[in-house]
Amino acid sequence: MAANQPEENQPLKEEDNNQDNDNAPDPEPQQPQQPEQQPQAQNNDINNQAAQPTPQNPNAAASGVNPSEEPGGRQKDAQDYVSEVGDACNKCYNWFPIGLFGFIGGILLIVCCIIDLFATNLTFTQFFVIALLICGGLIMILVEMPVAIVKKQQTLKVMQLALYDWLKLLSRMWGRGIFSIVLVVMCFSEMGGGFRSLPWIAGMYYAALIVLYFIFGLLAAKKYNGIYVFISNCDIKTGTINVNLEQNDNVEINVGIDDDNKEQEQQQQIPLTTDTGSNSTEEILRKKFGSKFDELDTNGDGLLTRADIARLGVEASLELSNSECHAIFTYLDDDCNGDINKDNWVTMW
Repeated sequence: MAANQPEENQPLKEEDNNQDNDNAPDPEPQQPQQPEQQPQAQNNDINNQAAQPTPQNPNAAASGVNPSEEPGGRQKDAQDYVSEVGDACNKCYNWFPIGLFGFIGGILLIVCCIIDLFATNLTFTQFFVIALLICGGLIMILVEMPVAIVKKQQTLKVMQLALYDWLKLLSRMWGRGIFSIVLVVMCFSEMGGGFRSLPWIAGMYYAALIVLYFIFGLLAAKKYNGIYVFISNCDIKTGTINVNLEQNDNVEINVGIDDDNKEQEQQQQIPLTTDTGSNSTEEILRKKFGSKFDELDTNGDGLLTRADIARLGVEASLELSNSECHAIFTYLDDDCNGDINKDNWVTMW
């Protein structure tokens, strides 16, 4: 009986506890906890530090311009850098004056030969080769001498014309390349099995110049044909020339109709090898090129300069570099006097 008594009293204690809880005052409602402001403040400090200009490049940060970004704000990629390099190479190609570099090469060759002549003990054969190389350097200087200098000195002009009469190939770009090959062979043959002789320096210079002579010569020939087609309105592949009806009255008319049923320009196709009396192909071409010469001769002196040839290339949508213009000009200047007169112009085309 005594052992069961605590079990009977236990529910009574639980009831008393419930009553005490009912009589207790309601707890005050807890205020919602404010979010901690310290992490946000730290984040703001980090962002402010990132926005401040770095000491390494304060000017770029202050101006708000990223050096690797374009003015529009777009990030430059590898293709943009490749395009910039290509533009720089194109500018260098258009600027490169091969005539001036040939002139400098002649001076370099003479200087190297003179130093080698007094600084080393030469055999008779080596002395003879050195003498020939000096003569070759003088020839290159005279051939590639700037036109402005030649025009001021009448003696130089006479010497240049005499040289062209003696060796006509020097008036052509490919001819100067062949002559440079001879100079290179002589420069390296004079080395005597070693690099003690200085002319090998000029030989290396001319070896690189030979490649440029032929490259610019081929490119100039291609653009020369393009200018010919532009002036003559001639189709080289089909061997025909288009002639406007206004210039030739005794021709057949081929009238075409385009998609809008509009009459095209009346013109005729004449084979380049045929002769139709007064309207022969040769006379037609002479008229075309004579008219273009008068158009290019803006000052009316009857002569064309390199600037006129460059302007003609722009009209034909064939921009000429300095070296290409030099090659075309030397070809058209059949008299080799530094200018192109109308007879040269019509004959050389």
